[in-house]
Amino acid sequence: SEKRVIERYSNFNSRNNMNAPPQRLVSMVSGTVFQDFLSCTDYIMCIGEEGNESYKSYSSHGKIVLPFFPGVSREISFSPHFFKTRHLSHFLCFAGNGLICKGVDLLVEAFAKTPAKTLHICGPKTEAPFFSKYDDIINNSPNIHYHGFISPSSKEFLKLAGLCSYVIFHSAAEGLATSVATAMRAGLVPVLNSWSGIIHEDFGVPLEEEGDLIENVIAGVKKTSLITPDSYREMVFKTLNKSLDYTQSSFTHSYSSCILKILENENSI
Repeated sequence: SEKRVIERYSNFNSRNNMNAPPQRLVSMVSGTVFQDFLSCTDYIMCIGEEGNESYKSYSSHGKIVLPFFPGVSREISFSPHFFKTRHLSHFLCFAGNGLICKGVDLLVEAFAKTPAKTLHICGPKTEAPFFSKYDDIINNSPNIHYHGFISPSSKEFLKLAGLCSYVIFHSAAEGLATSVATAMRAGLVPVLNSWSGIIHEDFGVPLEEEGDLIENVIAGVKKTSLITPDSYREMVFKTLNKSLDYTQSSFTHSYSSCILKILENENSI
């Protein structure tokens, strides 16, 4: 995942003739340090779900991999009234630190070329190179809105959940994007790349990983224009069903199951 993050920043820097330092690196636990960890462990517990990109990257090390789900805020919920207030052309990007790592730069450039679609960005203003490049574009694009950092339990988040139809993300690498999981608890249909960590092909819109990433975002966003209101409702209910994996109780159950599997394996030896 560190390699992918570095590549994403290299992509940003080469496109914009800048030198933004990579954020959210895991240098202290990668490379030879990670190999040292592997030499004295029998199990890898990882956040996410079996079969996602992060899980597969750990599986290549020949250890038993035990995934567990994150638990998001209990204060997030879906209201059927959202079907009356949502706009099928509005997308929410709900992100944390490291907006370039999270692919928000790709979204800004894609939506700047897609004026019929509207992007709402929530995230902290902590990555100076991102805002140095995109402040003017965001401020001068009537279809791109930056809301700053907002709490998922806030009235502003509830307002955005009632306005937007989709949560969109093209992250460099995630175990499982908890910001996306949070939005899914409000019934926002995911438009994601596979490295966002949520297997969503049955109920969301996939974003391709290879080639021109900005064009991949544009292509994915345009696909949503083909979704009918009835199909969208079905996707919302499937999203809500999937989001049950991201509750406090699912975290407790999945984490406890990992521990029990380890104990059972050790007791059988």
